[in-house]
Amino acid sequence: MTTLYQVCKDDLIVNITFAWEGAIAIVKEFDEDALVSHRFPTFVFNKNKAISDYFKYIILQKRFIFMLGLISPGGAGRNRVLNQKDFIKLNVALPSVPEQQKIADCLNSLNNEIELLQKKNELLKKQKQGLMQVLLTGKVRVN
Repeated sequence: MTTLYQVCKDDLIVNITFAWEGAIAIVKEFDEDALVSHRFPTFVFNKNKAISDYFKYIILQKRFIFMLGLISPGGAGRNRVLNQKDFIKLNVALPSVPEQQKIADCLNSLNNEIELLQKKNELLKKQKQGLMQVLLTGKVRVN
C-alpha cells in the first residue's frame, strides 16, 4: 500500500476485488491524476484497436459483468479477486475504430436525448403539482 499509481483520462480502471459486481470504469477528465493502489489496475487503450468512448458502454453490459464474475474466483464473503491474466484475454466484440466511434456517437446521442426527456418529465411533474394545487385549493403556491 506504499506505492500509488496515477490514472489518466480515458484509462480503464478495475477494482480487482469487486470487478465481478461491476466495479470497473473509464477515468473521466475530472478524475485525471487521481491516485490508486495496486488493487485498481489501470489499462491504457491501444487507440488503433479500441477507444474508451466505445468501451464505456461495453463495461456496462450484463454479459461483460457476467464474464468478470467468471474470472473472479470466490473468496471469503464478497471478496472475489479478478484474475488479471484472464481479464486481458476476455473476448469482446471489437469492430474497427471508426465503427466503434460511430457506435459510441450514436449511444451518446441517445443518452443525451434520454437526459433531456427526463428533465422535461421532471418539469412536467412540477407543473402538474402546481396545477393540482390550484385545482384542489384554489390557491397558487409560491416558492
